[in-house]
Amino acid sequence: MQCKWARRRGDVIVVGVRTSRLTPTGYVRTIYTADEIDAIGVFCPDVDRCYLIPATHLEGRGMLHLRLEPARNGQRGAVTMAARYEFGAIAQLGERLGGTQKVAGSSPASSTPEGTEIGSHEFREHFGWYLERCLGGEQFLITRRGKCHARLVPP
Repeated sequence: MQCKWARRRGDVIVVGVRTSRLTPTGYVRTIYTADEIDAIGVFCPDVDRCYLIPATHLEGRGMLHLRLEPARNGQRGAVTMAARYEFGAIAQLGERLGGTQKVAGSSPASSTPEGTEIGSHEFREHFGWYLERCLGGEQFLITRRGKCHARLVPP
C-alpha cells in the first residue's frame, strides 16, 4: 500500500503515482506495478476526502486524474470519476465493526441510489474487483455508450 497526498485543480484531483529516489547518478523515477503494491491510498485536503485506487488501475501511469464533476464537454470514455474510488465513512464503519455487519452503498449512503455507473469495457477488465465491491454492498450500473445495459447488485 502506498499513501499519497493530492491537490485539487478545478474539478480534478491530480495524483502523482510515481516513485522517486535519489541515487549517486541522480533521481530515478519509475511507475508502480501491481507486483509492487496492492493499492494507493490518496488524501486530498482540498475536498477532505480519501480515495483507494487498486494498483491494477494504475498500470503504466505516472499521474492519475480523478474527476469530481463530469467533463463539461460531455466526454464519458476514459474519464476516471473520483466518487468511484471514495473511501467513505460506510466502508470505515464496516471495518470498525470487524466486518460482522453488512454495510451498503457509498458515503453517504444516499449518494448513489441507483448505483455507480461504469463502462462495460472497464467492468470487463476489472470484473473481480467490482464483484468484491458488490459483495460489500455496492451497486453498479454497467453502461455501453452511455446507456445502461445491466445492473450489478449485492445478493
